[in-house]
Amino acid sequence: MLRSGSRAPEQHLVRIDFRDRFKLENDCDNDFLEVRDGAHGYDELRGTFCGSQFPPIITSSDRHLWLRFKTDENVEYDGFKIVYEFIPRPVNWTTPEKRPCQINMTGEQGFVNNTNIDEEILSFSKQHSLPIDCTWHITVKPGWKIQLTFKKFNLFRPNECENNFLDVFSNKTDIPQTERMRK
Repeated sequence: MLRSGSRAPEQHLVRIDFRDRFKLENDCDNDFLEVRDGAHGYDELRGTFCGSQFPPIITSSDRHLWLRFKTDENVEYDGFKIVYEFIPRPVNWTTPEKRPCQINMTGEQGFVNNTNIDEEILSFSKQHSLPIDCTWHITVKPGWKIQLTFKKFNLFRPNECENNFLDVFSNKTDIPQTERMRK
């Protein structure tokens, strides 16, 4: 499995174009290319591609595109070729560039809540009516385990699960949908 991320300079977007060849197994269970609009494997899915039909040109909504190629290594096809470029954000682009929200935590115990989020990110999100998408990286000593206990769990709009949720990942953030724990 190959994972790659493309990050454009500030005020630019990422555009990918499939050229010359696109030939994978027809069954997306064995070989596929997954493209997500963002820096992580949990960002909005732009498409999962297999077979021989060329995918469309894909342009990110901000500075990042995330790609994952999975193959079972049993049957070989020609593969694919992608050309990427960083293009300036259009002048009339209405969506402001998201600010990254990464929170690193270490130690024997701690609390994860919205008070960990930088006030600048909260203000920016409120000012531009953008959702907040934060990632907490919790690191413990080798051999230790992490136990999560939810004493209180509130979401702004709890019935809008597509846009308002908590994902818990083990080791990496690109676990396939079926292996994710969604609350």
